[in-house]
Amino acid sequence: MSSSARLGTRSALIRPGDGASLTAPAPPLLALQPFAPVPALADGEAKRLVETVRQAAADDLKGDTDTGEPAAELQAWALNASTALVIARYGCAAYNCDHLVYLVPRAAPQQLQALDLPPFPAAEPITNTDEQSAWSWGAVSYDPATGELEAFSKARGLGDCGSIGRWRFDGERFQPLFSASMGECVGCPSTLWPVSYRADPGL
Repeated sequence: MSSSARLGTRSALIRPGDGASLTAPAPPLLALQPFAPVPALADGEAKRLVETVRQAAADDLKGDTDTGEPAAELQAWALNASTALVIARYGCAAYNCDHLVYLVPRAAPQQLQALDLPPFPAAEPITNTDEQSAWSWGAVSYDPATGELEAFSKARGLGDCGSIGRWRFDGERFQPLFSASMGECVGCPSTLWPVSYRADPGL
């Protein structure tokens, strides 16, 4: 559908209205399992997990060893009774940073594994590797209240272009939740970016 045909409809990016977007294709929906919050990590366990990951991943966290770069910043959260999530932020340049994201067995944190995320429908698989790390470049955050992992990559510091991806933990794995992107840097806030995927909003 042309941009002019969308004027006055609910899906219009400019001059929106109450008109129905009858010719717009319905977005694919995936029903997700609800997120069940878990007790937070005790301070002592969180510190133990962070330090174990820092040592085990020292070769990958270049901010720990490169002259002039600050040490990597690590945070840990409980995902369930047996697994924690650890996000390491390092190598920051202007408004984006590199991130490594790990699933960490709470009883044996030295057996950590890099988090591979499922793709959004009709997209390529998303992996946490040097070859395919676009999702982990920018700002990566986790909200333990909602179980949502967000990756926000800015194309410029204003944050009016780039990409956003969100996944939600369902008790066993992260599932695709939301994806949006804006290729043109024209002052458009991220809340108005075209959405390419949205999971079932009722769940």
